[in-house]
Amino acid sequence: MARADVVFAAILRLLPILVILSPIYIILTDRYQTTPLDEAWQFGRWITKRPGASLTEGAKQFALSYALRAFFLPWALAAIPGLMHASEMSLLDVVHLTPRSILAYLIAKALVVETIFVAIGYSLALRVLDTHYKATFSHVGAWIVTLICYYPFSNSAITWFNHYEPAKDWTSLIPKGSALDFMWCVLIASALGTNLVANISFGLRFSNLSRRGLNTAGLYRYFAHPSYFAKVINWWLIYLPFVPSNGVAEAVRSLILMCAITLIYYLRGRAEQNELSDDPQYLEHLARIRATGAWAQIKNLTRFASRRSTISWEERA
Repeated sequence: MARADVVFAAILRLLPILVILSPIYIILTDRYQTTPLDEAWQFGRWITKRPGASLTEGAKQFALSYALRAFFLPWALAAIPGLMHASEMSLLDVVHLTPRSILAYLIAKALVVETIFVAIGYSLALRVLDTHYKATFSHVGAWIVTLICYYPFSNSAITWFNHYEPAKDWTSLIPKGSALDFMWCVLIASALGTNLVANISFGLRFSNLSRRGLNTAGLYRYFAHPSYFAKVINWWLIYLPFVPSNGVAEAVRSLILMCAITLIYYLRGRAEQNELSDDPQYLEHLARIRATGAWAQIKNLTRFASRRSTISWEERA
């Protein structure tokens, strides 16, 4: 089934529920919200061309928040059936209980769970749940480095890179059944789990390019961008671009692409920090991570080990 058919089928199934619940939601929200003249009201006045209405910043934010959902929600809904089919097919191999078959099963299940979770996050951006969009990112650069990571822009980027297809991945470069094979499966599964746990910690507020509440739970207590970090590590582990399986030229080309992907996710993290730099709570959160987060703890352990090593050498001398 084509991506568009999947989305339209989902819309047709949900349409009766939306028709029934939407008026109830609008009435309750309008009655109990503390700021009735919000961005939705401003956008409604502008779109209906009421006297004196203009395209205010609130109206722009409202339009951008729906543009976000119009892009990411169909993407997630269209991906779910294919991912669920792949998940079911992985069950055929997991019965062999090899590290690779178990990893393939875990990857398939994790992708299904993550994509369903993403779809729920974009669907339930509701004021009554306090999960609505407070604001969307304003800088064009943040939108570019984010959207290029998703279909169809991701496909266009790969095509621009001369139809890049990795000749080999770790499954053909590491001997099957070896100790290294088992270790590599554990590392990939760990990165995959880290990404999934980091995303789920957002709860119903998961979304790109927006402010829906500060997340300081789970892995975000120790890392500024655990999801991006885990994704990049996962791809490096899977594709091993520095291994010259098809010659040095292909290895260099693969390495350049993987470095470019890593750079994109670094820029996504920096763009988020720049967008949220006017939020005192976020700045306090970043300062706490830099002082007591995972990297700070690693640096402290390194310094401690270095001092112990120095003292040991001095005692021997």
